Amino acid sequence: MLEIYDRRGFDCLLNLDLTTLRGARLSGVNLANANLVQIDLSGADLSGANLRDADLRLACLRTANLEGADLNGADLSGSDLSGARLRGAKWLGAKLAGANLQGAQLDEAGIKMADLSGVDLTVALIGDA
Repeated sequence: MLEIYDRRGFDCLLNLDLTTLRGARLSGVNLANANLVQIDLSGADLSGANLRDADLRLACLRTANLEGADLNGADLSGSDLSGARLRGAKWLGAKLAGANLQGAQLDEAGIKMADLSGVDLTVALIGDA
């Protein structure tokens, strides 16, 4: 059983009958303000998920599906998004400092006013892929 709490650690946002979030099916889930620091969500389906203002620092989102996800205001500093599918994701004001976006699919992603300092965009697929 996994429990996901808010950034303050007081309110439980989600109880899951899972032992890992790696490869989990979380499409459309509401994780706004969630504390997901250093969590392994590699290969997870988070398409259409609400991750607004979530704390995803140092999280592993390698090959995760984040298509259409709301990442507005999320902190993804130092996270690994290599190979992630981010088509149509919203990133207004997101913090991506030091994140790895190698090979990520960023077409139609709304990256506005985001902190991209030190971001690795090597071979990121921007535009029609």
